Amino acid sequence: MVQQQRRGGVIAMSAGELTSFLGEQRTCRFATAGPGGPHVAPVWFVWDGQALWVYSLTRSQRWANLARDPRAAVVVDDGHHYHELRGVEIEGEAAVVGPVPRTGDDPQPP
Repeated sequence: MVQQQRRGGVIAMSAGELTSFLGEQRTCRFATAGPGGPHVAPVWFVWDGQALWVYSLTRSQRWANLARDPRAAVVVDDGHHYHELRGVEIEGEAAVVGPVPRTGDDPQPP
């Protein structure tokens, strides 16, 4: 999920800076819409240059929320001092890719 930057050119990253920044980071804050409101959790991710890849357990609140509503938002930020701070916000829809792992609740084949 990728969205165009909405901020002014003063703080916006170029496409190269964005790809480099996301390629260096490993943890994001992943937000989903839960039945009682937003749910945000830190998760590890991989950026492949076009998409953000996140692993999720099928019994997690995040997974349950995305099954109901695929909309998600992600924030990736870095820096320790104010003048070093930089970050990216990504909004879009999450999609399940590949086989969904069994949860253990499924009946076993004969």
